[in-house]
Amino acid sequence: MRRARNRRAAGSVGIAVMVLMAVGACTVTRAGECLPSEASGGGAAAAPVKGSTTPLQGVTDDEITISMLSVDLGLLADQGLAPDIGNPGKVAQAVVDDVNAKGGVAGRKLVLKSHVLDANSALINPQLGQADCIAATEQDKPAAVVVSAALPSSLVRCVSVTHPVLSMTMNQWDDTLYKDGEGRIFSCCSGTSIRMNRAYKAWPELMVDAGALKKGDRVGIISQQPGGVSTDNRDAIENALLPSLKKAGAKVVGAAELPCPEGSQTCAQHQAAIQKLKDAKAEVVFLTASNLAAATTVQAAKDLDFHPTWVTIGDNTTNTVANFFEPVKAEWDGAYGVATSFTDASQDSAACNRIAGKAGVKFPKGSDGYFFTALTCLQVQVLAKALGTIDGSLTQAKLIAALEKVDPVPTTAGPEGTFDPEKHDASNNVYLARYSAASGTWKPIGGAEKAIKVP
Repeated sequence: MRRARNRRAAGSVGIAVMVLMAVGACTVTRAGECLPSEASGGGAAAAPVKGSTTPLQGVTDDEITISMLSVDLGLLADQGLAPDIGNPGKVAQAVVDDVNAKGGVAGRKLVLKSHVLDANSALINPQLGQADCIAATEQDKPAAVVVSAALPSSLVRCVSVTHPVLSMTMNQWDDTLYKDGEGRIFSCCSGTSIRMNRAYKAWPELMVDAGALKKGDRVGIISQQPGGVSTDNRDAIENALLPSLKKAGAKVVGAAELPCPEGSQTCAQHQAAIQKLKDAKAEVVFLTASNLAAATTVQAAKDLDFHPTWVTIGDNTTNTVANFFEPVKAEWDGAYGVATSFTDASQDSAACNRIAGKAGVKFPKGSDGYFFTALTCLQVQVLAKALGTIDGSLTQAKLIAALEKVDPVPTTAGPEGTFDPEKHDASNNVYLARYSAASGTWKPIGGAEKAIKVP
């Protein structure tokens, strides 16, 4: 078994925009082109279409087939470049076996078809993973696909937009992906299972509460080109973060996108991005570029003698990603974060790890592997629970409605979540934290992970 690491890692975040906040001006430009701004804000996403009313594929009188897409991060985890997510496929099969041992789903046997991507296909060059998506959708013809941790939004889009198959995911996605999925995308059972637009809308106000942002502050934004390990959060920045910064009285003086050549984990042009914000006299930088790209950005700031107040969100606030900032920990010291990865393991996590333990998957409590094992388990359990509540013939529309009624939605740690007809992202809470160079970790502000409800 690979060495266990302290928990707090999950999906991935990153975007790209150039900004000019001015009345009547172009709000966002990319490659010199003025982009339209839609006032979607950070509230409820567009009401989802309720799915097909034709019989659900993958269902016979005796069986219900589900597929799973997961990734093998073993080598990267051993190098400290990724969290140890364990063996999602083996965990999912253990949960399916447990469900079947207790009578199955509505009298039917649950059948799992698992597809494991290598890290190159999943993260460095996601186009290579499209073949796995096609196998999981077109060939398996499942009732639904479980998309496990550390997989990019491009695969979710392939499953539930390109192919009209329901997906049970776990990460942050923006409003655009949910809207395009027409109700077929759900996200549970982690603190990161919160819609990006909701989190980004709340971000400035939370920074005001933390003392990191005040009215009149000059703000810069650094993001990264979507693709690879970076989830597209352009919509969340344009329609949630920017309006909220304006509402908080902050002045956005510039933003920069880090181009990310195919296969690059660090992206490029960090010094150009930093110089732009330095020239604009930015005082507070909202860093949405993530992981190695974020750490390299902070290094560039140090090299150019630029020392703003750093604020970040999501994966950058995990202690796994904190390892990337070790070379620049003095510069990163005191950074503010909106964290979503709670660490108080739930009873559901313990129960799931007992199930996985019967299949030989065992991790120390509190480690990355422990929480990701619980996450995979809960994704399958929530899906199975919803399938088991459907009366009469099974259709996608009925499955969507059944999932929307799951209450509460279990989580690996922190407060339980909720679904409803306009909200397919289960998580509702975040907490505030600051990075400590002394410990090389993120510490909750106030000493405890105080859950803050996000509208």
